[in-house]
Amino acid sequence: RDYHSQHRELLVELVTNSPDDFQLPDGVDIETYVSVLYGALVGLHMQWRLAPDLVDLEAGMAALEAIAISASANPVTPAEQDA
Repeated sequence: RDYHSQHRELLVELVTNSPDDFQLPDGVDIETYVSVLYGALVGLHMQWRLAPDLVDLEAGMAALEAIAISASANPVTPAEQDA
């Protein structure tokens, strides 16, 4: 548990101290964002550990990074998602 708590705290710190152009979508707070991001990281790693021949960890990490950067550069509000 301490291991995961430390990594979550590190992610919160990274997001909190990110460049000014980093924006979270309306209605998404840092804790929620970090929970989703960390969950994706842990899930990707777990998949790789279970089936390393099927999961490309480097490609998955690159995709996750691209998704996180894209989401912060182009935040979408829940109302925009429903439209």
